[in-house]
Amino acid sequence: MAHLIGLTGGLGCGKSTAAKLLSEMGWRVIDTDEIAREIVMPGKPAWEKMRKLFGLDYFYKDGTVNRAKLAETVFHDAKRLSELNAILHPIIREEWKRQSEKLLAQGQNVLVVIPLLYETGAETEFEKVVAIGCSESVIRSRIGVRGWSEEQITARLNAQWALEKKMQKADIVIWNDGDTELLKKQLFAATKKFQ
Repeated sequence: MAHLIGLTGGLGCGKSTAAKLLSEMGWRVIDTDEIAREIVMPGKPAWEKMRKLFGLDYFYKDGTVNRAKLAETVFHDAKRLSELNAILHPIIREEWKRQSEKLLAQGQNVLVVIPLLYETGAETEFEKVVAIGCSESVIRSRIGVRGWSEEQITARLNAQWALEKKMQKADIVIWNDGDTELLKKQLFAATKKFQ
């Protein structure tokens, strides 16, 4: 029987690294961040709704979203973030469900990476939820290399559930303060029963 697992965790906790490692272990990975990037491309349904909601100031001349400007607005205005999420999340959910159903029907084990899994109430869709966490100093150090200011990091962290809350709700918890090898061992142990 094929398995459907959800992967979540805090910003900078290593979700992408974990997904890459699980992919190497044979899991098919669906990354909702990738879906989110695709659905806001010019002409896509989310793109149309975003232009109506935010106006042309949030788009470049070629029609693509000015992500930096949009982030600066929504991560400092809870109402605007909520309006954006109301556009994006239903479309994202529909797409990852479509993709996962197809892969499960082929007998593949599927991992869906959803940073806002609990925030969007998606936990009931999965056999198990894995949450990855790490200490705040490690988070800030990892995110800092992206060139974000302390204020930008704090705004993004505040837009998510507290990491402790996600980890309390998860079926499987992985602590990722160590190196990639340690993360790999934890992932292997966590998913062994699904192989």
